[in-house]
Amino acid sequence: NYQQAYNEALENFDPHSQQFADAVNKRVTALNSLSDAQQRAQQLQQNAGLQDNLSLIQAETSSIGMNSDARKVMLAQMQAELEKHRQYGAVLPPEAQDYVALTTQIAQASAEYEHQQQVLQDVTGSISGMADELSSDITQGFVQGTSSGMSFKNMLKGVETQIASLLVKFALINPMLNAIDGQSRTTLSDISGILSGSGSQTSTAATASSGVSE
Repeated sequence: NYQQAYNEALENFDPHSQQFADAVNKRVTALNSLSDAQQRAQQLQQNAGLQDNLSLIQAETSSIGMNSDARKVMLAQMQAELEKHRQYGAVLPPEAQDYVALTTQIAQASAEYEHQQQVLQDVTGSISGMADELSSDITQGFVQGTSSGMSFKNMLKGVETQIASLLVKFALINPMLNAIDGQSRTTLSDISGILSGSGSQTSTAATASSGVSE
């Protein structure tokens, strides 16, 4: 700061005059004050960022056990609000409010998409597992002979047992676990929603196809 003040004073005053010395001192004081103000502003900005991070961590902690999909949406909205409040202050302009709203909608859409994908994977994985086991049992029965292998009746009983196990898992166990820890495990209502959605889409497609052919 002193060197900058010295160079600036040289532009206007004789370096051997008292006016030069006074100008240097005034400029040094002003530059020091400006540097202090800038450092304080930077520190305040860092503190605000840390406070926002603390608020987000506290929200994450307090929302443990909440439905995981709703929790993702809530945290995404909160993060967007904190970001825009840092940028604009306490009162958000309409464009910043639109940003927060769009961020929330995207988080909701993403959570729904990921959940439906998980439901489909669970259902298809369970069906595939049953089919593989049934195929293995049938093959084993033919290779080893009917007496040593499984009879068709026993195979059907095995399939019934697996289906019953899946129903218990999706209808009772998963909803109970979801209520405890807030996760979004696949439930029977999820599967019904996926199947009903697929059915309505198929019906709509068939209607549209029929209309085109006419």
